[in-house]
Amino acid sequence: MTKREEIEGALLSGMTPQQLFDAGYNPGSIGFCVSRLSTAKLVKRPKGFIGWLGRAQRLSILRRDSYTCQKCGAHGNDVELQIHHKDHNKRNNRRSNRIAWCKRCNFEEGQEYARGRVLAKAESRESKRKEAIGNTVQVDRSNTSLQDLQKTAKGVTSFMKDLVDGMKYTGLDT
Repeated sequence: MTKREEIEGALLSGMTPQQLFDAGYNPGSIGFCVSRLSTAKLVKRPKGFIGWLGRAQRLSILRRDSYTCQKCGAHGNDVELQIHHKDHNKRNNRRSNRIAWCKRCNFEEGQEYARGRVLAKAESRESKRKEAIGNTVQVDRSNTSLQDLQKTAKGVTSFMKDLVDGMKYTGLDT
């Protein structure tokens, strides 16, 4: 049995990718198997899963940053350090883009980033709405009588009736 078959069997039996990683399996192999099985809809891909940094890469970043959070300066055995991506792109794993942050700082930054993205989308929608309103044609309703509106409604109704009758005649209504 190959390593890939072992990993796939473990994933299908209910083991999580993190448990496989903790058991010493190669993160790249786990990621490959998770991607393959989730594409086939055999297992559910963990939320936000792209892959893991190798242990050696993670340790080299922690050593470079002296096992200290580079945002708040927390260090010691009671501080859980995580690897943060400066540009928030999890696929950009260049060494210059990664930095050691404590769990609290990383969480708070993620919340601020997500809030900023939501606000940016809302502002974009609002500006598009204002632009659409600016581009609409304004009709002067003060000169439009009720009889004119009723004639227009009758015209639309008769058009729809003709359209439906035409569909029945051609057999398109089924």
